[in-house]
Amino acid sequence: MKRHFLVASAAAIAAAFNNGEPMKLVNTRTGYVVVEFQKGNVQFHDRFLEAEMKETGILIPPAYLDQFGGKEVIYFGDPLFEKAFLEVYYPLCIANSLYQWQS
Repeated sequence: MKRHFLVASAAAIAAAFNNGEPMKLVNTRTGYVVVEFQKGNVQFHDRFLEAEMKETGILIPPAYLDQFGGKEVIYFGDPLFEKAFLEVYYPLCIANSLYQWQS
């Protein structure tokens, strides 16, 4: 059931991104904005996450490679970064009730 929820919420978030709506990932306990996406621009407020994205990137699971042009890693600055963060990194590494997307 959790997997279906993540897929549904990822689809809703992707629709918002595709419509050009600004989105931010927020820690709901503290109100801290972790990262913001707006009109193709990414702004990290968490310097550790930003450093991780620049240094190690987002590892793409084999099942998703065709959706990312065969790339095994997507780094910050790559045109596919927003898609990778939204569809791979967030659901597999961050998603829980403490962090939520807000427009």
